[in-house]
Amino acid sequence: MNSVISRLMRTAGLGAAVGLLAGCGALQQTVAAPPQIPAQVTSSAESALLYVSDQYSAKVYVYSYPADRLIATLSVSSGEPEGLCADHSGHVYVTVQSGSIVEYAHGGTTPIKTLLDKYYPLACSVDPTTGNLAVANESGNVSIFPDATGEATVYETALVPEFSVYDRAGNLFVDSSGAPGIRIEELPKGGGSFQDFTYHGRNNGSPAGLQWVAHRLAVGSASPYQGQCCGRIFRFAVAGEQGKKVATTHIPGELANFFVDRSVAIVTTYTDSVVIYDYPSGRRVRTIKEPGESSFGVLVSR
Repeated sequence: MNSVISRLMRTAGLGAAVGLLAGCGALQQTVAAPPQIPAQVTSSAESALLYVSDQYSAKVYVYSYPADRLIATLSVSSGEPEGLCADHSGHVYVTVQSGSIVEYAHGGTTPIKTLLDKYYPLACSVDPTTGNLAVANESGNVSIFPDATGEATVYETALVPEFSVYDRAGNLFVDSSGAPGIRIEELPKGGGSFQDFTYHGRNNGSPAGLQWVAHRLAVGSASPYQGQCCGRIFRFAVAGEQGKKVATTHIPGELANFFVDRSVAIVTTYTDSVVIYDYPSGRRVRTIKEPGESSFGVLVSR
């Protein structure tokens, strides 16, 4: 089942199950990014940029931030752009659901590298301690590319990992839909297999983003019911493979994915709207209308 279809089923109240896809061979994927402006859109590596992937339009929109001015469009020639992540240099990685991960320099409009992944990439994260690139796959595993290059080592997960994030120490967390709610698994740094991450505060929502914010694991939860309301961003204090919920931000609208940047949470909605909320209060600050129709991946790169 296509990841977009499965997510739309969840938002329509048709269930949270995601079908496993297995036994598929590697797919060649090319990413074309004809520059609409000069090949480098920032004059300084310190400039902040907001990246938003749009699944249906097969585009990644790049905005100046926080001015929210559209300054570039990265075109994916085949497949759907899904998750976004960045390394310590500000290089941005785009997971393409049909089987590749495309790297752009910060502010760049031409791909500088493409990695192949035969397991239908959904999300990614870069290990701050090693530079390894972890890619959560719809086939029910995680591909880890050493130093974001070459061939990946594949680690099996219990369920389909929809989002992934490393903490500052190099421990990898993924989350997925699973009874009784969102299920989290952890690959400890140097470990050989994923383990269950247990936490108090389970819910009946669907995964809607995963990020390490300061010393807390932030977990996005979308409403499993039909309609435009509501989402939540939980914050957990983490000790080893245990978590304790310490706070909740209520999102008064649809939540597909989020990125917390300092005092705001930037939320995508599966529509052409990207909504910015005060964080952690959840007060709506402003809305960005993107040219596509299904905003999903979101990232601020500096």
